[in-house]
Amino acid sequence: MRNLLILLCIILGLSACTKGSVNLAVAPDALLGKWLLQTSTTKSYTNGVLTDSTSFTNNTTNVGFGNPVMAINFNDNLNGTYLQPGLNGIPFTYLISGNQMTYNYGSNVDLPTLFTIKLLTKTQLELIDGTASANGILHDNIYIKE
Repeated sequence: MRNLLILLCIILGLSACTKGSVNLAVAPDALLGKWLLQTSTTKSYTNGVLTDSTSFTNNTTNVGFGNPVMAINFNDNLNGTYLQPGLNGIPFTYLISGNQMTYNYGSNVDLPTLFTIKLLTKTQLELIDGTASANGILHDNIYIKE
């Protein structure tokens, strides 16, 4: 009976692990610093089927008027600044749970507030927002560490 119980525990433990599951446990310290937008891809879906995809790449080594910087700066006290040409910088606070990051911009800022962290290394950050299900738009942004 004891062997059967041990076998059942092993089977339940293995079945709880889903193959291909991506749920990074991200520590806020890993995000600290300034991240420059390198590549942005927007995908449109109708009835769950990809109908359009557009991408652009920033030249992050030759920043100037013709190639403005879009960036995110993460500070060590769970706040940061979203930087975009024409804006003075939009302050935000953020929380991380697993691989989900929630921004709080405060008053009336029309920017995404929930992101999935798809990839995080010392030099690269990939953030996803939106949905590929039903009729939706998905944004896949790749940042490099300054």
